[in-house]
Amino acid sequence: MASKRDSPVKKSIFDIIESYYAAHLLIHLNNKGIFKEPRKKRLIKTYFQNPAIFKFLSSRTDIIVPVDARYFTINPKYSSYMELGFHIEKFLQAYGEVNTDGKQPSIVINEKKFADSFQHAATFYDPGAVLNIFSMLQAQTVLDLGCGTGSFIVHFCKKNKLNKAFGIDQNPYLQRVAAESISKNRLTGRARLVKGSVVDFDKLLSASALAQVDAVYASSILNEFFYSPGELVKLLKKMKKAFPGKFLVVVDYYGSFNTREANNKDLQHNYVHDVMQILTGQGVPPKNYKEWNEYYAKAKCNLLHVHEGRSNGIKWFIHIVKLGDR
Repeated sequence: MASKRDSPVKKSIFDIIESYYAAHLLIHLNNKGIFKEPRKKRLIKTYFQNPAIFKFLSSRTDIIVPVDARYFTINPKYSSYMELGFHIEKFLQAYGEVNTDGKQPSIVINEKKFADSFQHAATFYDPGAVLNIFSMLQAQTVLDLGCGTGSFIVHFCKKNKLNKAFGIDQNPYLQRVAAESISKNRLTGRARLVKGSVVDFDKLLSASALAQVDAVYASSILNEFFYSPGELVKLLKKMKKAFPGKFLVVVDYYGSFNTREANNKDLQHNYVHDVMQILTGQGVPPKNYKEWNEYYAKAKCNLLHVHEGRSNGIKWFIHIVKLGDR
C-alpha cells in the first residue's frame, strides 16, 4: 500500500490559479519590506493594504496568521528571511518569469533580483565547516568558481592573514556586491575578482595566478552542467590539467526529481529546485554520491570524502575531490 509520502495530492486548475494569485500577493508584500527583517514576531497592520489580502493569505496559506480584525502576524516558522523572503526573491522573482513562446517553456532569469536575494542572504551565511576543510587541506590560495556575493572569499581571507583568493562569476550585479564586500573588509590586496564563465577560468586567469591556486571551491555551481553531463566532465578534466594533484571542494545538492523522494513533503524545496533546474535548462543533478562519482571518475579524478546532510528541505553534500595525480 502506498503511503501518503508516496502519493502527492494533485492540484486542480483552480488550485493553480489560486497559487498564482497568492504568489503575486507575497511578492507585493515582500517588495514592501514586510518579510526582509529577521524578527521572531512581526505584527502587520493592514493600514493602506486591503484587509482581504491578509484574510485570503491567512485562510489559504500557513504564512500569514490572524491576530485580530486589524492585525496579522507571520508564522514563526517563517520568521527568518532565509525561510521566506529569500525564497520569494529567488524563486518567484529571480526565476519568476517563464517564457512560453519557444518550442519549450523556459525561465528568464532576472540577474538583478538574483543578486539581491543572495546579497540579503549573505548575512546568514556560515562557512565554518567549509573553512575547516580548507584549513585541513592546508590551502592558502583558493579559486572560487561562481563566487557570487564573495561571502566565502571574505570569510576565507579573514580567517588567516596569509590566505588569498580568486573569484569568478558572470553575473555583473553579484560582481558589484562582491567587490564592495571585499573593499569594505580591506581585502583588495588578497582577493581578486574576474567576470566571466567558470568554464573559462584558464583563460580569465594568468598562468602565474593559476600556479598559486592550492584548491578549488565550487559551491552550487556544478549542478548547472547537467543539461549535458559531458560538459561537466570536460570542466573537471580542465581543472585536473590546470591543478594536477590538488583538491576540489564541491558543495551542492542531490536531485530528487523522478525518484521516490520527489513526493516527500519534507523535501519539497529540493523538488521545486529540480523543476527550476529543468526550466532554466541546467538539468537535474545526480541523486546520490555514487552517481556524482561517475562523473569524477570519467575525468579521472578521485572522490576522497563525502559529507552529507538535510536542512531547509534540501539534500546537500560536501565532496572533497582530488584532481588526478601529479
